[in-house]
Amino acid sequence: VRKALPVLIGLRKGRFTFTAAPLRARPGSLRRENEAATRDDLSRLTGRKMLARFRHARLLVPLPASTRTYYVSGVPESLRVARPWTKRFIEQLAAAKRRFFGTPLRITGLTRTRTYQNALTATKGNAAPAHGRLQSTHLTGASVDISKRPLSVREINWLRIVLRRLTVDGLVHAIEEFREPHFHVFVRKRYGAYARTLAPHLLVGGC
Repeated sequence: VRKALPVLIGLRKGRFTFTAAPLRARPGSLRRENEAATRDDLSRLTGRKMLARFRHARLLVPLPASTRTYYVSGVPESLRVARPWTKRFIEQLAAAKRRFFGTPLRITGLTRTRTYQNALTATKGNAAPAHGRLQSTHLTGASVDISKRPLSVREINWLRIVLRRLTVDGLVHAIEEFREPHFHVFVRKRYGAYARTLAPHLLVGGC
């Protein structure tokens, strides 16, 4: 198991002075996300019928509206589902955050169909398209949006550290968005195998 970073030791002692730079999107980041989704052999969801088939086959699994460590806000009940490894990522990240800070994660984006994404782009100018090389990876069911509201500066810095390390290790693609402040995280299929080696969950991202 990877050794804990100094920041983890500091958190256990009630200290946290480490700061981290924002996870700004770089040119081509959405294209690279889509290429990773293709390598992971992930289909894009077209509509409700395909969504129902994927749920029945357990290719998508439901998330509860609220747990002790995270809650889902603003996502229609029918879309409150994710790939199994993405759900596990949410559970582990949220458990670690709850342990350190005593507060839950707020999830504001999960799986989307092309129909839903088209409606979203009509009202939000910064939403990714529903088709093409730069389509939203929420269509795969593997992406999650984590709201920065109402996170403290300490919580945001901790998430930046963890998500950056997971990105460097090729387990997720994580960027920060600022117009509607949140972390967008595309979780790679290989996270499922990584999650099984992660004991305890406090070491998520090596942090």
